[in-house]
Amino acid sequence: MGLAQHPDTGVIYAMRAPASGAGDATGRVRELITINMTTGDTTLVGVTPVEINSIVFYTTTTSPAQIKSVARSGNDITLAWTGGVPPYNIDSRASLSAGLWSTVVSNILTLSATVTNGVSGPAGFFRVSGH
Repeated sequence: MGLAQHPDTGVIYAMRAPASGAGDATGRVRELITINMTTGDTTLVGVTPVEINSIVFYTTTTSPAQIKSVARSGNDITLAWTGGVPPYNIDSRASLSAGLWSTVVSNILTLSATVTNGVSGPAGFFRVSGH
């Protein structure tokens, strides 16, 4: 079925159907296993309730999100940034050193977003975070 090597550990992972076939008495549909490339032995990692036929490891060497520009139009603030991994959130708070951050825009898939009515009070601070 699926086969992939973990980029950090080098461990080989694979998907297989249970020996008795899909939908066996245990209700297992697919098994995630590791394969010892020296001996060929397999080790069961877990079972899935759905049919999975491929495995992909996603790694990133991206730096944290960094705000590169801020533009104001009336009470709206548009932020642009680089780095990080989407989806992104924009959080704000009134003080840089105190108070809780509040998410004002979430699940952003691009490298910029506008906070509608983001300007209120004498000061405001924003941060961008990726997942």
